[in-house]
Amino acid sequence: MRGLRAKVGAASGESRVRKFISIILGLGLLIAGVWAFAYMFMNSGPVTLLFWMVPIGSFSLGLVILWKTSVRS
Repeated sequence: MRGLRAKVGAASGESRVRKFISIILGLGLLIAGVWAFAYMFMNSGPVTLLFWMVPIGSFSLGLVILWKTSVRS
């Protein structure tokens, strides 16, 4: 029984670390996407769709990571 508790405690601590990393990664990508979108909107002239895919993709990845993290808990 004692070994089972140790395994459960280790898994719980590991999942907290993974959740923390997911939140940091998600927020980082979300903020980077918003910043890049705002920068391109304010400082660039007409650009191709390919350039706009970078901030939109970064924002989307951050949003998905945060969504999955919140749904899992």
